[in-house]
Amino acid sequence: MYAESEKGLWADGAVRTTERELAGLVRAGEIAVARLDGRITGCVRVHRLDPATSEFGLLAADPRHRGLGVGRELVRFAERRARAQGAGRMRLELLVPRERPHPSKEFLAAWYGRLGYVVAGKGTMEDSHPHLAPLLATPCDVMIYEKDLRAGTPIDDLAARLREFAADREWEPFHTPKNLAMAVAGEAGELLAEFQWLTPEESAAVMTDPAAGARVRGELADVMTYLVRLADTLGVDLIQAAHAKLDESERRYDPETYRGTARKAPPLP
Repeated sequence: MYAESEKGLWADGAVRTTERELAGLVRAGEIAVARLDGRITGCVRVHRLDPATSEFGLLAADPRHRGLGVGRELVRFAERRARAQGAGRMRLELLVPRERPHPSKEFLAAWYGRLGYVVAGKGTMEDSHPHLAPLLATPCDVMIYEKDLRAGTPIDDLAARLREFAADREWEPFHTPKNLAMAVAGEAGELLAEFQWLTPEESAAVMTDPAAGARVRGELADVMTYLVRLADTLGVDLIQAAHAKLDESERRYDPETYRGTARKAPPLP
């Protein structure tokens, strides 16, 4: 699985991880696998570096199942496991060639960034993995990425503030799932009313009118706050649910078949 993503970085015939080493990691409980229809589609290693820090590596996804979110789910699993073990920080290493860009590494760097990871340092293979350094075909750096697992997402912060807002006014009895769902629908209707009689061109330019833009912004905020409050009341991780729905849509709407068309795809089997 690493043949393409690290093409040109290793000498011919170089073996990064032996079967014996991998078997030892499995016995140590450090390897997790993803399965689809009973078949292994990816893997990741998760282990502790120190009491506050976990690290994941050996992240791989079967290219035959690309686009299904396998890698993203493995990273989420690694983060959940780290949090459960009390770690507040996740770390990963990305091997990058020193003298030239590498498309796969540039893609991974951007992908890790979208998952919330930031560069925390840079090292060399000689320092971090001296036994592997002689196997390199080109000079490489080891980029160290980290993510704070304790930091709440903006939606977590908003949910907490809404929870406190309702508690301060003793409104919890009114914030039943039914009432909140009705409020979402009502506010969505008020948002729709702002666009009801506009042409497509006028609707695209609505934010250029200060008064109309302020109304639209307010209605969007109302929809958002009620939706976040509803999800919080039901114990639903809104971001995780949205990613799961998007994963399903990625499987249903393959780009080659549905590019440029609005037709509906059949349900997944």
